[in-house]
Amino acid sequence: MPKVGSFTHTITHAVNLSATTTYSTARRHNLDLMSDTIPTGSVPFSGCIDSVTVHMNTIASATTLTLRLTSDAAGDTTIFGDTTATISTGVTTATDGSVTIKIGAIYGSSSDNLYLFWKTDLGTATVDTLIVNWSE
Repeated sequence: MPKVGSFTHTITHAVNLSATTTYSTARRHNLDLMSDTIPTGSVPFSGCIDSVTVHMNTIASATTLTLRLTSDAAGDTTIFGDTTATISTGVTTATDGSVTIKIGAIYGSSSDNLYLFWKTDLGTATVDTLIVNWSE
């Protein structure tokens, strides 16, 4: 019997990259959207990118994080433009925090890869976990 309905995927990436007040190709992450499904590159990616959560530690003075999602490693071909969210800091650890951006964009590509760039409003933080939810 064929599959019917929507299937949701959650991709979690452990990272250890700084966030500063500027975008940089040295501070971005490659998101392989098909890493939890079938062998990478075997079929073109097609789905709805639902949300992105960025968890940070070692937050120093930063109060917001701006995210940009692109289809190229240089950050020049934007898929989802600059979106800024207030960092929700931890209840017991004020130097830990996260932001979640609701995207809701349908995207199709012959590549499984998207690139997430980030920058702070001021100060710094260390990005330690990225979570991407998408559906097919």
